[in-house]
Amino acid sequence: MGKYSQNVLNILTALECKGVSNRWVIDNYHPNMTSQELDERIRNTLQNKYCFDFFEKMEEVESYLDKSGEGIRFTAFGDEDFPTCRFKQINKTDLPVFLAYKGDLNLLRGNNFNIAVIGLLNPTSEIESLERAVLKEILKFDTTIVSGLALGCDSIAHESVSSENCTIAILPSTLEDILPKRNTALADDIVANKNGLLISEYYKPPTNRYDMIGRYTRRDRLQALFSDMVILTASYSEFDSKRDKKKDSGSRHAMGKAKEYGIKRAVMHDENIFDNEMFNLNRELIKYEGLDVSNLNQESIKAFNANKSNRGFKIITRDNAESIIKGLKKWKEEAKECQEKFKGKQENLFDI
Repeated sequence: MGKYSQNVLNILTALECKGVSNRWVIDNYHPNMTSQELDERIRNTLQNKYCFDFFEKMEEVESYLDKSGEGIRFTAFGDEDFPTCRFKQINKTDLPVFLAYKGDLNLLRGNNFNIAVIGLLNPTSEIESLERAVLKEILKFDTTIVSGLALGCDSIAHESVSSENCTIAILPSTLEDILPKRNTALADDIVANKNGLLISEYYKPPTNRYDMIGRYTRRDRLQALFSDMVILTASYSEFDSKRDKKKDSGSRHAMGKAKEYGIKRAVMHDENIFDNEMFNLNRELIKYEGLDVSNLNQESIKAFNANKSNRGFKIITRDNAESIIKGLKKWKEEAKECQEKFKGKQENLFDI
């Protein structure tokens, strides 16, 4: 088996053409389409906007892929191993059509129990303790942990996984140039010792600073797309970030996409440290769900989580993490049984 298929070459070459997007690929490309047919389709669609040597560009793409490091492979829309989708209400613009990967790609399959755990870059020791305690409960349920390999909360999430569990790191960089560089060893460990997977939508470096910033934002949507729940450990709010750029609030992108996609969300809470401004985004999200954050306690959290109207959003503590994840796992299994009974097989990512 080679590093990539003809589908990969076709799609990456098409995406090099200005005017061709992920959505365009989904709407116009078919896996049995030849490169010549794809070139003609682009010409017919873009007409006078088309100024592109398809096959010359394909040679450039092929050169990039052939130079990729050991263990790195590529998959794209139309390939048999391209990942399955968990949810229906995802805009085609947000669906990936290409992935570079290293490790076990099967971890992205829809029947795998995946939970994203995300948060800020510089958690306090108390926040780290809370995250590790919640992760300990999550990992009891044969859970694959999804995160973004960033410093801080992401690293804690990946590091908490032993050789008995699995973890997925979704990168904003190529797999040749791991970011942040300080986590290169962790990335290697994820594949070698944690039954894990590294994935990226990128096979070549960004063209400029703005391209790099956009890659981080688009990475965040994949953390939601490939998970059954997204859990926020702690994060500054968007307002905090605008006032002080050192106060990161990137987690809000993944939480926002999870809500948009209909994916279950949760925020961590510890009454002893919740007044820390590092929990500002947690507080905002709780308040948006209609709960008074000034009077959070064990009883109010229990009542909130038990309310059926709050099925899509939970407040997780050290004490209730096990029961929440147990309930999520049960929901996942029941949904799978229902799907198999109704359709008899798992849907492809683009059967929407």
